[in-house]
Amino acid sequence: FDAGCDISIVFTKTDAPRAGNPTRRADEIFLDALFDMEGSPWRLGRLELPRTILTSSVAKVGREALLEHIIGLRKSCRVTLPE
Repeated sequence: FDAGCDISIVFTKTDAPRAGNPTRRADEIFLDALFDMEGSPWRLGRLELPRTILTSSVAKVGREALLEHIIGLRKSCRVTLPE
């Protein structure tokens, strides 16, 4: 069913060390890859890039932002059940 909500992506464990380019955040790398892929609807301007939220239980980051985002989605999205 279509709830009328755009996609959101939550990155967890953002405090953990990463291989590759440790100076760039995981969400930046992922969004660049979405934009750069062949036939990307984001590069063609058909869609906005998804909302990203960074979380870390160790660094105590992102919990409030994630909860607020979920509350906002629940208020704004409509539920259309299939018949």
